[in-house]
Amino acid sequence: MALEQLLLNEEYHELKIKDLVKVALINRNTFYLHYRGLNDVLNEVIVNVLQRQQDQISTHKFIHQPFTLFYDLWTYLTPTEHQILKRQQSDPQFKELVIRDIMQQILIMYPDNQDVWFSFGKVTAIIAWQAAHNHNWQIGTDAEQLQTMYDQQKLI
Repeated sequence: MALEQLLLNEEYHELKIKDLVKVALINRNTFYLHYRGLNDVLNEVIVNVLQRQQDQISTHKFIHQPFTLFYDLWTYLTPTEHQILKRQQSDPQFKELVIRDIMQQILIMYPDNQDVWFSFGKVTAIIAWQAAHNHNWQIGTDAEQLQTMYDQQKLI
């Protein structure tokens, strides 16, 4: 996919629509028939990854161990997807969009489960606290610490 190819070489926040359409070999107008912007394309990629890993996602795990769930999803990524995350690890905008899109998809999957909504709030609070304190966390290495914060309801 063209976006994946670009994400291997450039930070997400530096990408332009003109770069994507050039790599994808499509007209800019064609792009806008299907997408509003790059965030829509990224969301489509994330939805595809989550659909591929749908058997890893459960309400119980999201409610009780959301960061463990995120880690499990991370472990099942393809080598190219791991390379993209490694390349994008210093881009806070990319990380925020990925987590937001994953969480939105979970809410779409379980729209009426109040426990999922409360977990969503706790996860969002932890991620926001990390960002506000300039902690550059990585799910591959920090899932246990993030899960501890979630379990103890204490930001560390």
